[in-house]
Amino acid sequence: MSALKSNPRSKPDSDMLFKGIVCALIGAIILLAPYFARSPDVQEMMRQAHIVGWFALALGLAFLVQFAVRRHKRRALDAETASYIEQNTPRSPSNSRSRSGRKK
Repeated sequence: MSALKSNPRSKPDSDMLFKGIVCALIGAIILLAPYFARSPDVQEMMRQAHIVGWFALALGLAFLVQFAVRRHKRRALDAETASYIEQNTPRSPSNSRSRSGRKK
């Protein structure tokens, strides 16, 4: 997570990751709740909310996919920028005098 904090563009990306995790967890909890509820009334109520659970799970997964795509694009762009800078940085000669020009 330190790579996310060092980049100024990371705030929207970390928000996207947080939203994705929270929505996916809410959806999973809603879908699994009928199996862990003890009261038949609560079980029936949670079974009726299965559409909401699937929607929250799908929305959370969409946020996570969008986060992964953005992160992949940013890493590719950063690598391309670093390669461009490396190739176009002027190199200073190590020694301005040549050895063949010296007298022995």
